[in-house]
Amino acid sequence: MVSVHFLFIVYLLSCTMASGGEKENKEELNISEYIEKVNEHPDYKVLTVEEYNKLLRVASTPRTVDPPTSKPMFSTPKGNLGPRMQGLLNTVSSMKPKTEPLTSILESPRHNLNASSCITQINPPKLPLFSGTDEPQKGEVPYEVWSFELKCLIKSGQYTEHLLLQAVRNSLKGLARSMLVPLGEDVSLTDVINKLDGFFGSVSTYENLMQAFYSDFQKDSESIVVYASRLEETISKAIQFGFIDQIAKDAMLRNKFWTGLSSQTLKNSTRHLYDSIKDFQLLLKEIRKVQQENINLQKSKNAHCDRECRESGSEE
Repeated sequence: MVSVHFLFIVYLLSCTMASGGEKENKEELNISEYIEKVNEHPDYKVLTVEEYNKLLRVASTPRTVDPPTSKPMFSTPKGNLGPRMQGLLNTVSSMKPKTEPLTSILESPRHNLNASSCITQINPPKLPLFSGTDEPQKGEVPYEVWSFELKCLIKSGQYTEHLLLQAVRNSLKGLARSMLVPLGEDVSLTDVINKLDGFFGSVSTYENLMQAFYSDFQKDSESIVVYASRLEETISKAIQFGFIDQIAKDAMLRNKFWTGLSSQTLKNSTRHLYDSIKDFQLLLKEIRKVQQENINLQKSKNAHCDRECRESGSEE
């Protein structure tokens, strides 16, 4: 665009120099005559200030373009611009963004991509094994644990119903798996859960749960962790079925847990903890500490006694 302006100036200078010697004897050419002479040339055009500024804006516009539309990107200045200038503007106006089809991008060596790297395969989550037997076999869990794991997956919202249903099928075996057959191939996840709940879900009443809770105690050679876990499982079922309130859980657990301990020695040494600690989990932790200290003390006494016995036997 600047070259047009430059050529126009050169043309004017050449005309002026050619007539410089005879300027006094000839009448000064009118500017309109110069413009007409330039416009007669097929490759040049004298522009107005408005047209010239518009062409400068076109030339300085970045080459990045918006998505193609039905309208041209630039408007052509008024007037005859000549074949070369008109061709330049037509080229700029018809520019379209350079795009590549997805298939060509995937197949292009410079992207180093293939279909397997672009498609994320989502596998179904894993659930623990459940067979429905009265006594779970090795690697299996009771229905309450299996159902809890499934509910956690559903609540997470990370998996579709199809993936969850596949996870359920993969986790069932034996009797529990055979119960899905009558439901057919188009069964929904809700139908499967309802079916398994009907056969294996808890049917305990409030009376049964409370009787099991209050009659429980620590068995011989049973750790206090196993004993406490069993109590908490029973009371959690009662809360789940709406038999008791969540607020009453801690008070019921700490009372029953401490009174049901099998070791009277441990109870005597932890009575102050029971009276002062109102949180069940914290009470359990502190009593475990005392129990471990008693075990270590007893081991130390036994080792000392054995050493004295060996020393006395050697003296005799």
